[in-house]
Amino acid sequence: MVSLRSALSAVAMAVSTAAITVNVYSDGDCTQYATSFNPVENGCYNWDWEGSNSDLVTDWLNGCKNCVCRFYKQPNCDGTTAGQSATRDGQCVSSGGGFKSVFCLNPAHI
Repeated sequence: MVSLRSALSAVAMAVSTAAITVNVYSDGDCTQYATSFNPVENGCYNWDWEGSNSDLVTDWLNGCKNCVCRFYKQPNCDGTTAGQSATRDGQCVSSGGGFKSVFCLNPAHI
C-alpha cells in the first residue's frame, strides 16, 4: 500500500522534472498557439506535431541563464541542427515545416 506521503512525493518529483516548456505554434511567428510539451533536460526529445511551424521555449525552472534548446528537422536529434536555437529570452524558432526533435542543454546540471 502506498502512503499519502509517498504519493505526494512522487507528484512533486514529477512536477519538478517538467523544468522546460516548449510551446508549439501553427504559424511561423509563434503567434498561433497549438500545444506545448516538456522535453527532457540534457537529452534528446522526439515529437512530431502535424501542422507545427514554430516553437518557443517559455520556461526554464530556476531561471537558467546559459540554457539552450537546439531544434532538429530529423528525429533523435540526428544530423545538423535546423540552424535554430532558443534560450530563455523567448526567442521564436521557425522551421517552415515543423521540427522532429529537440535537445535542451542546461550546463548547470551536466
